[in-house]
Order: sequence, then C-alpha cells, then structure tokens
Amino acid sequence: GVMMRYINMYDSLSCINCLSCMSACSVENRMRMERDAGVDISRGVNQFLHASYYLRPEKIAVSKYPDSRLLVGFQHCRHCEIAACLDNCPATAIERRPTGQVVINESACIGCRTCRDACPFDVPIYDVQSGKAKKCIGCYDRVESGLQPACVSACMTKALFSGSADEVIAEGEHRVAQYSERLGREYILYGKDRVNSAVGRLGWVTLVAKEDAPYYLLPENPSKPAMRARNAVKVAGAVGTVGVVAGVALHGLYLLGARKDKVKAAEKQTKEVSDE
Repeated sequence: GVMMRYINMYDSLSCINCLSCMSACSVENRMRMERDAGVDISRGVNQFLHASYYLRPEKIAVSKYPDSRLLVGFQHCRHCEIAACLDNCPATAIERRPTGQVVINESACIGCRTCRDACPFDVPIYDVQSGKAKKCIGCYDRVESGLQPACVSACMTKALFSGSADEVIAEGEHRVAQYSERLGREYILYGKDRVNSAVGRLGWVTLVAKEDAPYYLLPENPSKPAMRARNAVKVAGAVGTVGVVAGVALHGLYLLGARKDKVKAAEKQTKEVSDE
C-alpha cells in the first residue's frame, strides 16, 4: 500500500533552546558512521566532525535595546515536496524515501555542490573531511523501523513533534489556536500549505508568530534566482549559441569557485594539522 507522508513540526514557543535535539542529531550521525562506514566508535565520538550536525542553531537579536529579543532559528532541511536538490543533482545521488524524506546517498555523491546552490533554504553543507554534501536525512532509517527521528525523541518539551502529516498538522493547528487566543498574536504553521511553486509543502513545518517568521529563517518566498537563471540557460542552450556561451561562462565561474574552495580547504587542513 501507499506509505503515509511522515513530517516533523518545530514549535518555537515550546522550545527552551536546550539544544538536546542538536546533540542527539550529532550522536545519531556518528553512530551511523560506525554502522555504515566501519568508523570506530571512539574515533566517531571524540573527533570534531562539523558535518555531523544537521540542526544548526542561529541566534538572532530582534529590534533595539531596551525592546530587543533574542530568537534562535534552526538551519535544517525542510524535506520540500518539490526538492530542488533532488531535481538538480547531476549524479542522481538524492532520492525521496517512501515516507517523504529527501536523502543524499553519500556513496553516489560526487561533491559538486549543486544541491547547495539549488536549495532555496541554503541547507546542504559541503564536508571538507569527506568531500561529500551532507544534510538532514529525516532519520528515515529510524522512521522506517517505527522510531521517531533522533531530534524528536530527545526533545523534553514536545517542541519537536513528528508523525503522519495529518496527525502533525492537527496538533500544530490545535497549538496555533491555543497560542493565538492566549497570547493575542497571530501564529502560523509555516510549510503546512504550499509555500510557493519552488518548494511546495514542507516535510518540516514550523509553528511561529507570523511577524517573527523571517527571523526563524522562514522566508515568505524561498527561491534561488541564480538557479532559475541556470535552468533557463540550459533551455536557451538548446536554442542558440548565446546559451552555450553563457553556460560555458557559468561553468568557468563554477570551476574557479571550486578551485578557490579546494585551496581554502587545503589551507584550513594544513592549519589544523599545524595547530595539533
């Protein structure tokens, strides 16, 4: 039968910024290294692995003193219904699981970073240590075994909530109604409906005060103009030389960028070695 769409919700009001979700995420990914890549647990857990964190908190100060507020938004994958990373990956290394999670298959990833360029939310990161792109995989392996994602199971205030789309959205709407009535502000469940034609509905919805949405890294109209231009060039390339020339120029710029990144990474690694 058809598998249900499984989604996560982040309720910014119930969150106490304890970052248990982030720690659980990193531990889970380090354990996967032992399972999938045979990396010894002592190395996997003791080593600094910046790419093992798929939830990255960003602190944002809103307005000026004395009215300033400190908000913490999370940079993480939204598992979009229309996934630009999946549609644009030249190595077809990205797949959608039966329950909806968008997953990078690391063994097929060629490290070209197209997914990073395509993502309207700037989510995938390029891991210098492995030469691969990485992002949240929705803990699809846990979900398909009947468990919750690691971040959700670690959340002590139920600010993270997951399950079938119907169940999660019903819970989200119940909370939206409660908060709006009690606190006299307008709350929304971002991503529950189609956000725009670039991303569709989201597999990770966020409960947030409407006016605070931008601070929680939830743009009203997420899109990548450069990516749209690139796709237009692809189409134009078939029509005339102009497209070919533009394509070559873009590719040249990309290669130059890739070269700069390589040099930077090499410098960084040299520095880290000398620091040790």
